[in-house]
Amino acid sequence: MWSEGELMVESLRRFKGQSAPVVVLYNIDIDIDFDTVTDAERRKLFVGLTRGQLRVDLVLSERAERALLG
Repeated sequence: MWSEGELMVESLRRFKGQSAPVVVLYNIDIDIDFDTVTDAERRKLFVGLTRGQLRVDLVLSERAERALLG
């Protein structure tokens, strides 16, 4: 969905409690340590994944994908 307007860039922690029509999570290796995925790390990811009103896209490194799906 393309529209005119501002693009907001936030960290997972700062986005808590907010929402947007479309959310793209990228470079989440900065906010989440995929070498030791703890419950706290999963909760941070949950926050990001539940902020999109219409759509959420997740762009992962291969390492992050293995940690989440493995």
